[in-house]
Amino acid sequence: MLVATVDITPTDLESVRTAGYSDQLPSPHGVDQPLEANVLGLSGGSLDEPVYVVSIDSLYGGSLGAEIARLLGCPRDNVLVLASHTHFAPASDPGLPRLGRTSGEYVRSAAARIAEAVASAPWHERARARVGTFEVSHLFVNRRRPILGIGLRLGGLGTVVTAPQPTGTVDPTLRLFELLDEDGVVLAIGWGVSCHPVCSPDRQAISSDFPGVVRHQLRQPSVALPVLFFQGCSGDVRPASMSRRPPFTPRGLLRYLLAGLRTFTPQTRISFESWCSALAAAAVDAKGACGDAVEVHPRLRRVTGETAGQWQRKPQLGLVSIADEIALLTVNAEVVSSRVADFSRVRPSSVIIPATCADEVIGYWPTSAMLKEGGYEGRRSRPFFPPVDWEQDDPDALWRTMLARTLEHAQQDVDPARPAS
Repeated sequence: MLVATVDITPTDLESVRTAGYSDQLPSPHGVDQPLEANVLGLSGGSLDEPVYVVSIDSLYGGSLGAEIARLLGCPRDNVLVLASHTHFAPASDPGLPRLGRTSGEYVRSAAARIAEAVASAPWHERARARVGTFEVSHLFVNRRRPILGIGLRLGGLGTVVTAPQPTGTVDPTLRLFELLDEDGVVLAIGWGVSCHPVCSPDRQAISSDFPGVVRHQLRQPSVALPVLFFQGCSGDVRPASMSRRPPFTPRGLLRYLLAGLRTFTPQTRISFESWCSALAAAAVDAKGACGDAVEVHPRLRRVTGETAGQWQRKPQLGLVSIADEIALLTVNAEVVSSRVADFSRVRPSSVIIPATCADEVIGYWPTSAMLKEGGYEGRRSRPFFPPVDWEQDDPDALWRTMLARTLEHAQQDVDPARPAS
């Protein structure tokens, strides 16, 4: 096993644009929080070649995975880039120009720093892992609110608006694991929650948002400890920040009225730090709740969707087993909160950590009901992403099929004598 951490904050801010907003923000004016890549290299077990899990402060991984694999001289499928989904990092996916212009120079520079850190990191022949969880539902809120509280369709608005929906679904669990060497020394930490990192107080500055704040707290007192973050089922979830003060414009007042007198507003510096401190405290509690350490036994399975329609990018699931009791289930999409219960079904005896926004994303993976409702995660987001064909491939049916194939792989890993379909 290998672990590494490296700073990937851009040095030339004039040459980059942050990704995550359709209004194409200008170049960032400064750095609020540095950006990092944290790497977990896995070898042995059932792996023929090393696999590298790269947790990165970025909206999406985009072209970074291919460039890292090229520099490491390994197959592309052996590098899995998992983005934190911060909306305040340079764009890195040239296939998504409407979400931010990608700087090829930045992608090459970040990939070179990551590859260099990996090449210089030592491999550990044996390692152990332990896992813990903690409930944090009070810190998150669903953002799909029915118009006036009912399924009312108004022209192009659909039946939902983006506003706090306190009764909506969220993933309530913070999941965390520690990786230890033979002497019990912590080598790295991995953790994940399902929440959009969209509340950095300075929208025009580079920032890792809450993953960076929690990372800083988790790695104390060792400031160089690798800490990997895994974005969960956050497609319709964001930090619980609510205001009853409407934006005083005709459009703002209309949306405020339709949303039942609720709206999201940017967090202040004080409220952001307070919210992040509460999340960091929960992560520390999860670390304290970790159980007994078990041997690391890595495995990797990938499932690519067989789609009937016209897709520019194929949907993919990946099952990265760190130990028999701990695994990442990766998805190259933004997955909504109602699907989180499906993740644990893949291997009920294990802690399955959702890891979405993997590699080259297809966009949102909505439910079939969401397509009918409209709203940002339904049809209106699709022009910002490569073509998908939800008319030909029902999102719920495709999800069930791919999840079933992943489940078969997981069962075969537990029982090698079981044939895979």
